[in-house]
Amino acid sequence: MNGNFNIPKKVLIAPLDWGLGHATRCIPIIQSFLAMGSEVVLAASGPQAQILKQEFPQLTLLPLPGYAVRYSKKGTTLALRLLLQAPRILKTIREEYLWLKQVQKIHQFKLIVSDNRFGLWHRAVPSIFITHQLQIQIPNSWLEKKIQRINYKYIQRFQQCWIPDSIQPSLAGNLSHPQVLPDVPMHYMGPISRMQQLDKSIQYKYCFLLSGPEPQRSILEKLILTQIDQLNANCLLIRGLPGAQQTLPATQNCTIVQHAATDELMQLLASSEYIICRSGYTSLMELMAMQRKMILIPTPGQTEQQYLADYFMQQGWGLASTQDSLDLSATLQAASEYHYHFPTLAYFNTDRLQELLSAIVWHRH
Repeated sequence: MNGNFNIPKKVLIAPLDWGLGHATRCIPIIQSFLAMGSEVVLAASGPQAQILKQEFPQLTLLPLPGYAVRYSKKGTTLALRLLLQAPRILKTIREEYLWLKQVQKIHQFKLIVSDNRFGLWHRAVPSIFITHQLQIQIPNSWLEKKIQRINYKYIQRFQQCWIPDSIQPSLAGNLSHPQVLPDVPMHYMGPISRMQQLDKSIQYKYCFLLSGPEPQRSILEKLILTQIDQLNANCLLIRGLPGAQQTLPATQNCTIVQHAATDELMQLLASSEYIICRSGYTSLMELMAMQRKMILIPTPGQTEQQYLADYFMQQGWGLASTQDSLDLSATLQAASEYHYHFPTLAYFNTDRLQELLSAIVWHRH
């Protein structure tokens, strides 16, 4: 057998467009495929495409429309708003499936890697679905089971599902370890992170790391800016707006950065004692890799982020707060009294990718 048998010659990698996390967590996966000698083609649009193009200017990037989910200003109405958009989301899933059928005729991919894009699978090509969210958090248990069945129905169209988490200790908790798994080969690939722990002197007491969809990103930003002058400390605000034209001026005690690519972001985070951020799963994986002290403010209405913030606080990995009643001074005081600890984790790397590839059935009959 050829030693390169399990190295696909040409790979398509496409992240979901809900926030930036799906795109950023694909970066180490892309790097590993490139390190093995695969040709990688990317598919994305909007801010996700900008991030990937910034990190990999040499790679082909195919324009692929996203799900373009619209979020509400009130967290309490988010579930209803998402439900009303369901027909359009289902239409997009169908369109991306048909898009891939046409693109495959031109590019002849040997492997397809879809980060949470349900329609990006092909009958004739090994197709991998990446998700940490096997159990979608819904307040109603009947509805939660129904949504899980729909989720699994889509996942089971793929040849395999790769989960960016460990079996133990688990960063995603019940989200990635439900009682019932999909009927498709499942592999825990390890947490994924662009970041690693750096030994740097502290320059900023507090780093406010903004991310996620609008309008909630801007709402949190305004809340922070109205209170930041009250803090007697050197602060950093990273707005998380790649390609944005409108900038904000620095305040007396706060440096403001529009967006930071991987290397710059890692340096900034390593120079900060506390990181105040959303509890999106990609942010959590990266900050745990850097062993940073986190203050987590889940996006209102996003039950996954609310669950993760509570779960991290129970484990002693981060302090959970809320956006609706955000009092920065009180929250930061609580963080100074909180006992943080960090577990030992085996993160995804190129060796792990080779193990995952060895489990793929390359020839379908």
